[in-house]
Amino acid sequence: MNDPKLLAKQAEDLLKEAVLAVLPADKSMLGAAAISRRAGIYREHGQGGINDGIAQGILNLLYDEGKVDKVDGGWKLK
Repeated sequence: MNDPKLLAKQAEDLLKEAVLAVLPADKSMLGAAAISRRAGIYREHGQGGINDGIAQGILNLLYDEGKVDKVDGGWKLK
């Protein structure tokens, strides 16, 4: 049987890879919604929902790891 924690870690690593892959190499800024749409993880929940919550969580992890920077209105590669 697969270890749920191992599966979660693998999924997190793949999501990080996907988010990093869609950030522009020229280090220009993208918002979380644009990142989640480009990575295919945007979820439409209607008005007032957090549609880019997965991307936001992954971006915060990448920020903590020093791989991305928060800029006014979005994110960019470090």
